[in-house]
Amino acid sequence: MHMKILITGVQNSVEESIVKLALEHAEGKAKFKILSFSDFVDTGESAADELKLLKSTQKKIKDNIEMRILKSRAGDNIIINGYFTVKSKLGFFPVISRDVIDTFNPDFLVHIHVDPLALAGKLDNRKEFDEHQDIENSCAVLIGAYAGCGIKIIRSGVDGTRESADELYGILKELMVDK
Repeated sequence: MHMKILITGVQNSVEESIVKLALEHAEGKAKFKILSFSDFVDTGESAADELKLLKSTQKKIKDNIEMRILKSRAGDNIIINGYFTVKSKLGFFPVISRDVIDTFNPDFLVHIHVDPLALAGKLDNRKEFDEHQDIENSCAVLIGAYAGCGIKIIRSGVDGTRESADELYGILKELMVDK
């Protein structure tokens, strides 16, 4: 039996670095095939600004996940690394649709909540970041409930990338026991 894990965080935050560090730590102990949104979807603000592009972005994510899952071997453990929403001047748009969750059917969801101070100098607007992160946190709970999977929110503080990666590794290690 393989594990399917969805790992999320606010787009362009530190969650991708945390995932990479955790997987380096897991090297040789558990193999994971990682699918990052950044590998197959351009969800920059210009794309999200146009409401008509929302459905095509969601479809592109779903199609790529389906294709990559089909290409993986039956026993592969799969991590999808991404985010629930993108922000535009019109508001927030979901990039993970119900179809994506139904297709991937995660066993566990890990959401990385980043202390804005950890992104000092990288944030254009702290209030907007906090709002976006609040929406992402809410999506984590809703999508976890919809999927019927376990949920863990990792709080990554200032200079907390290594500690967060260790916490994520611990979760991956526990999930892989007897798998």
